[in-house]
Amino acid sequence: MATRGTTEGAGRPSADALPVDGRALSFALGDRLTAAETPVAAFDHAASPGGIRLYPATEHTRILALRSPVGHRRFYEVDDGVEDALDDADDWQRA
Repeated sequence: MATRGTTEGAGRPSADALPVDGRALSFALGDRLTAAETPVAAFDHAASPGGIRLYPATEHTRILALRSPVGHRRFYEVDDGVEDALDDADDWQRA
């Protein structure tokens, strides 16, 4: 799993600030997959009101929902090791 840097500017979370690589999902698919699920983990961005919620997908993957400071959501299919990567990342803190 590759580690990416933080975003430039006001420290806003974006896909570039994620410490993981993932496959982008459409909003409709991500919203449908997470609508009835309870998050297995939650992280807040240290420098802004953005956050991440992780949802179960398969035995080895998670759905990562990235919420921007203005409330926009993007969804990614990621490795199940994403929690460890987020725990180790300076920009993300467990909620």
